[in-house]
Amino acid sequence: MEAATGNTSQNGIHLNPATGYFFEHSQIRDVVIGASTGFKGVGLFVDGTSAFAGFVSVDDVSVITPAGATYCSEWLGFLSAWEMNNFDCEGAGQTAGGTNIALVSSSSTAFPSSILFNGAVTETANIGVFISGAQSVTFHKAHFEQLNGGVLIAAGLATVALNNEVSGEWVSTGINGGSGYLVNNTAGALATFTFRDNRIEEIPDQYLVGFTSNLTEIATTLTTTGLYRTNQLQAIAVSSVNQNSANQFSGVSACSSFTKAITYGTGVAFTNTPIVLVFDYTTKGGANLSAGPSRSGFTVSCTGATDAFGWIAIGNPN
Repeated sequence: MEAATGNTSQNGIHLNPATGYFFEHSQIRDVVIGASTGFKGVGLFVDGTSAFAGFVSVDDVSVITPAGATYCSEWLGFLSAWEMNNFDCEGAGQTAGGTNIALVSSSSTAFPSSILFNGAVTETANIGVFISGAQSVTFHKAHFEQLNGGVLIAAGLATVALNNEVSGEWVSTGINGGSGYLVNNTAGALATFTFRDNRIEEIPDQYLVGFTSNLTEIATTLTTTGLYRTNQLQAIAVSSVNQNSANQFSGVSACSSFTKAITYGTGVAFTNTPIVLVFDYTTKGGANLSAGPSRSGFTVSCTGATDAFGWIAIGNPN
């Protein structure tokens, strides 16, 4: 399916049931949208602002988006029970701006819910997924690649964004001169989110931003360092806790001229300022923090000029 040459706002597939009608129990499959000439509106647009649309499967559909498009795909308004299998959204490039997949509420009572993406691909855009007031949206075994921001969450017109979940693989995502992120929550406590079984290829600028509560992170693996993250362990019963290499989140060092600056090891990136403990091995109670802690490190002052000390940093949270 190709757009008209020179179009400025044309949509590709636009499903927009009229008031008093429904769009239900249907399937969209084996479609490529905008492979040569892209749609500057929305490639796949499901509009539930006037009537309900749901119980629909979208299988093996790809959307290629030109620069300046509104979205690659959008689910808007009163929608429920959509299942997308092997859905692929390709943006115009990481520096070209744009958002690939948008799930957006149109009022406090009209929002996408119970939306499932199995094996979705979202790549080469500014933002991979925008969740604005949508609820119970699940990305299972998704692939995020070349994105400044992976998932952006807002309360939207529904005023909440509850029970959303992402699992999958992250490649070259969240790297944008310090402002990149995997997940950015702008809804605060109005959002609940689960980050489950994710594998991250490169260290992002920021991991999970904007959460003070209602976040569950389970089994995040950083493949570049072999580090493992989780903030949802109800209990720990192990014979030992080990680092992949020395001086990543704990270590032994010594002051030089009564002071020593410590930087966390490669692959350790705290979302919030961690708790740091220091223990002077030479002089009892002789080591204290003179600067920090921060998300990147801290400085220790010692009673003795060359006192040896141990330290450990623990996320608070993440």
